[in-house]
Amino acid sequence: MPKSSINWRGYEFVFLENTFNIIRFWYRLRILGSYVILIIPISIIFFFKFRVNGQGGQKNGQGSLQSSQCPEQCSRRCSQTRYKKPCMFFCLKCCRACLCVPSGYYGNKGECPCYNNWKTKRGGPKCP
Repeated sequence: MPKSSINWRGYEFVFLENTFNIIRFWYRLRILGSYVILIIPISIIFFFKFRVNGQGGQKNGQGSLQSSQCPEQCSRRCSQTRYKKPCMFFCLKCCRACLCVPSGYYGNKGECPCYNNWKTKRGGPKCP
């Protein structure tokens, strides 16, 4: 078998030719293993983060609610307005049709396209 030698800091190391291939293999395997160790936890975190209600990260997306959840979500949505009765009336109407209520007290209508795109006869927003 052919031999190879390396002179490093005054020491001579003699290897069989196949030894370099084995060392390279284990080095590459070690690097690959460290990537796998990093990738698995990150992928698990992303899986659970974006698997909210089966909406791919849209926890308030269209169809994310059941009609029984509408009163609770609409009372949250309308809790900081002066006009609670009209807000609740239209919010419940929109929620039952779209099965979603945007997060927060105002705005964020982009989370729920049906809620956002439902307009009055005059073209104003129907849903609060």
